[in-house]
Amino acid sequence: MTFLVPLVVPSGCIGPFAPSPQVKPGMRLEVDADPASPATAHSVEEKSPDTGVEVTGPVEAKPGEPPKLLGARIDLSSRCEFFDEADAETAAFALVDGLWVKVRGDPRDGAIHVRKVHRIAPAPRVEVEGPVTSITPPREDGGRIVTIEPYTFDLPPDAKQTLVDSDAEWRKFLDKGILAQRAAKEQKFVPYSLRINEQLHLGGQISTTVEREDNFDLDDDRKRDRTKIEIEYELDAIWRFGEKSFALAQLFGDYQSEVVEHRVDEHDTELYPRQAYVFLADTGLDGLHFQLGRQDVEDRREWLFNTTLDAARAYYVWGPLELEGSVSETPHLLAPSEPTIQNAIAVATFRATKEWRVSSYVIDRRSRPLDEFSPFLYGVRSFVKPDPGFSHWLELSRADGVVDSRRLQGYGVDAGLTWVAPVPVEPSITVGYAMGTGDPSPSDTDRTYRQSGLQNNNDKWNGVTSFHYYGEVFDPELTNLVITTVGVGVRPTTDMSVNLVGHVYRQEEAVAQTMPSALDQTPTNGAVDDVGKELDLIVGFRGRFYSFEIVAGWFDAGPALTSRDPAWLAAAQLRLKF
Repeated sequence: MTFLVPLVVPSGCIGPFAPSPQVKPGMRLEVDADPASPATAHSVEEKSPDTGVEVTGPVEAKPGEPPKLLGARIDLSSRCEFFDEADAETAAFALVDGLWVKVRGDPRDGAIHVRKVHRIAPAPRVEVEGPVTSITPPREDGGRIVTIEPYTFDLPPDAKQTLVDSDAEWRKFLDKGILAQRAAKEQKFVPYSLRINEQLHLGGQISTTVEREDNFDLDDDRKRDRTKIEIEYELDAIWRFGEKSFALAQLFGDYQSEVVEHRVDEHDTELYPRQAYVFLADTGLDGLHFQLGRQDVEDRREWLFNTTLDAARAYYVWGPLELEGSVSETPHLLAPSEPTIQNAIAVATFRATKEWRVSSYVIDRRSRPLDEFSPFLYGVRSFVKPDPGFSHWLELSRADGVVDSRRLQGYGVDAGLTWVAPVPVEPSITVGYAMGTGDPSPSDTDRTYRQSGLQNNNDKWNGVTSFHYYGEVFDPELTNLVITTVGVGVRPTTDMSVNLVGHVYRQEEAVAQTMPSALDQTPTNGAVDDVGKELDLIVGFRGRFYSFEIVAGWFDAGPALTSRDPAWLAAAQLRLKF
């Protein structure tokens, strides 16, 4: 299953110069007119995107005919609500001739299907607010005809126009719109600062990472230390259509150079389309969105998934409830040596408060053949964004399914608490506990917990840059492992953070196994459960057009590992965006 969405790039000129804002279809306008000539606009003002129409004016009522408002018939919904002049809900009242009202509803067959009626005092102007459905080309005198169903207005050239600057709208869309909500990690944002026209913007970024790994095989006698240099670059294009819908394409390139002691230097270069999808938010049903194509899929803590998938996703937001469902598979281009795994993911999230989210989820992954890697995970989670005061995260997960021809029956827990002092530099302390079950004896049933295989275990805490919260050096999967974490941090400025994080690792069941981690080999002897400890320092800086990160880590292997020499990591990354 492969979804690739073509992005057609219209011709135009890149640059900061653009014509002044113009009324166009899809824009939401408030049109003011004189009651004596309501079909001629006196002024127009752009409003925030919304659905339906809102009309203010005197009722036109004749015996034996339905009431009208500015010439359009009014059809009252069976659940229509009525409000008095003090904006208090009241009993239904008659729409008599000359009564001034403000109604809200939807255009339907040349009429307005009204959901709310407010009785108001007479006003010097009548008003219609709604989305522009069509606009004619300018006449010889410069005037135009604007349609906001079911109304048509003449917009003379001398009418006052108050329209929003499109660049400001773009900034709002990028910073607070659906795109920002779906891409929670700051480093994935690009400013899209190259403007082709009002609908199409280009952006991108380039990053350079230098990393030194010392003794990742935990054996000083084997000289296999490595130095990595990686340059990543991408060009992004986003094309907006409708009020909230857009198409996004991303061309990604990567150059890697790896120098390993006593080995031939390795170099690798890649260039491929990492993302290409359409996001459909203007579906006709408020709160229903679709996302189709190759896309980044991630959760807030990247504990469940953070990867690129060919996916068809649907979202529905109903008040504080958010529902998401998707079917997907890993693009063969990005993992040519891995078996194809099909995924079905469902997540339900309840916004208990502005910062508190409670979710439940199901992740069903199926490989071919099924007995190789087909986990089925489900669980609940709670998360509060760090802020002055206390915040938390909680993950409760169960793993079933089949892996390596054995039935899975494991569970995982990850819980933590952060306290941020409400004083300058925001000193903070974080404590965490994570546990994934192990299996003490081989049998047809494997009680070892497995994460989804899509995870990255990456988050920010109260900092400006994310890091691997299970350890930058060891960076294990949470399987047959207990991790105790303590961290402290400060925010010297809004754009800078420093975190010092310590971890203690032990096996949940002391068994001989190779533990999945970032280290080259981590076999255990099965005699004791002490895997080791780690200390990490993470320093981050960020701005709208740049980010800089420094990471240093030290892992001290415990007696459970067959090799026990300490491992070190030092890395620096600079990212520039446009």
